[in-house]
Amino acid sequence: MLSKKFFNDLQSNLKKIPRDYLKSSKRRDIEDILNENTHDKKLLDNATINKHFIVYKTLYDFLIRNDFIQNNMVDIKLLKEDSDNQREEFEFRELNDLFNLKTTNKNSIDSDEECQNIFKFAYLTGMRFGEIMNLKIDDIEEIGSHRVIDIKEAKNKTSIRLIPTNSDIDKILYDQIKKSKNGFIFLDYEKDEEIRKNPKGNILGKRLNRKINNYLISQDKDKSIKSFHSFRKNFSQTLYLERFQLKEIVISKLMGHSVELNITRSIYNRNKVERDALIYAMSCMKLDDIKDLAEEELFFIKEINKEQTLEQKKEKMLESLNKNISIV
Repeated sequence: MLSKKFFNDLQSNLKKIPRDYLKSSKRRDIEDILNENTHDKKLLDNATINKHFIVYKTLYDFLIRNDFIQNNMVDIKLLKEDSDNQREEFEFRELNDLFNLKTTNKNSIDSDEECQNIFKFAYLTGMRFGEIMNLKIDDIEEIGSHRVIDIKEAKNKTSIRLIPTNSDIDKILYDQIKKSKNGFIFLDYEKDEEIRKNPKGNILGKRLNRKINNYLISQDKDKSIKSFHSFRKNFSQTLYLERFQLKEIVISKLMGHSVELNITRSIYNRNKVERDALIYAMSCMKLDDIKDLAEEELFFIKEINKEQTLEQKKEKMLESLNKNISIV
């Protein structure tokens, strides 16, 4: 039986493999490649390696379910991926279009209405794709006279959290729960939980991202820097708008980022200040505001100044100061 150490070593070794290894007509011995200096070559990225391990883990899960083995040796920590961090948020005009997107493919299994609801829900809650796909009717509860989304299964322990709903979220939940037959809120026809729990590369995510890509292509936009994950970025960027005066720690707790004290059921129940802060923050997320925000032509400042030299920073600062001095 292969051990967990074997899979940890395999993960490390895959990081040394060139991307074009399998494409070579004269394939070299893998041991030679692992022992040579590959700094000047393009290697397999973390996302590709993670996809391999998700397949391995799925196979081992199957073996466990059928009592062939007892432990999943592939249950190791996935590598950190950079792709999501490089994704940009949608422009508000793009959000408005996606929330009203109609596909030209009449044979699509996913209805326009449901896809629109998923896009809206992702923006309004900041939830990850996997969290949304795993959401069940049982996860919608009322605590302290307010409805909340109880995320019990997530990317990691810090991501387990409570998200208060608002009227826009409640409307989407109402529309979706009406047609649920298997207990899932979205795309309820897909009952295979292994597909739903797969955070990368599953067919559901690919179909939704394909709709986003087709829209961006139709608008002559770069589809490589925006994806379903961009809705989550829009959620945080909207809450960061100065007009809402929200504390960063409140936003972090709603997003499931690691903070000193994450929101648990006991904290939500007992701490009215904490609860009210989360409810107020969620009240700032409104679909009706999208058109107004688009007309304001708001944009988010990207971190493009990190590579500036000291002289460039000084010149920019002096220019800014000079303007203020001239005004005075």
